[in-house]
Amino acid sequence: MRLAGDRLELCAEERELLAIACADQAEPVCAIEPFVEWLLAPMSEHLPALRHGARMSLRARFCEAFADPDAARDGKGITWVVTRHPGALVWLHIQGLRPHRVVAHLHPQEPARGDVVAGVLSLSLAAVLHARGVRCIHLAVDPSALDRGRELTPARMRECGARLEALDTISLSAVSAC
Repeated sequence: MRLAGDRLELCAEERELLAIACADQAEPVCAIEPFVEWLLAPMSEHLPALRHGARMSLRARFCEAFADPDAARDGKGITWVVTRHPGALVWLHIQGLRPHRVVAHLHPQEPARGDVVAGVLSLSLAAVLHARGVRCIHLAVDPSALDRGRELTPARMRECGARLEALDTISLSAVSAC
C-alpha cells in the first residue's frame, strides 16, 4: 500500500485482501479518510476469521503506508509518529506531518538528538526525549466520555478539538507518598 496524495494505491495482494475482507459488501473508496472510516467501522462478531484477518492485515499495511523513510530531511533529524491508531495517522497527514517512521511503541533510546517525535506521549517519555535533544509534539484530543477507549476517525478527532502541542519545557520531579 502506498500513499499518493490523499489516495491509496493498493498492490495486487492488497486488492485480494480487500476483496476477501469485503466479500459480499461494497469495497471502500481508496481515499484515506473513507478508507480509515471503513477500517474503524465495527465488525460483526460473526465474520469468518479469514475476513477478519484480511481486514486486520489491511489495517497494518495502512499504518505502514504513512512512513516515508525517503522523505526530505533538510539537514534535520527524522520525524517519528508514535501511534497504533489509523485515524490519528490520517489526521496527522491532513495536518501536513510526513513521518519517516511510524511506530506503535517507542523506546526512548531510538530517536536521536534533532529528531522530532509526535503522538500521544506520556510525560515521562517526553521528559526523557526532551532531555536528549528530541523535539516532542503532543497530539492532544479532548474526547467525550463516550469516545474514551474507542478508535476515533479523523472527523471525530476534529470534533474533539484535536491539536498539536509542542512540549518546549518539561520538568518532572519525584514526590514521596502523601
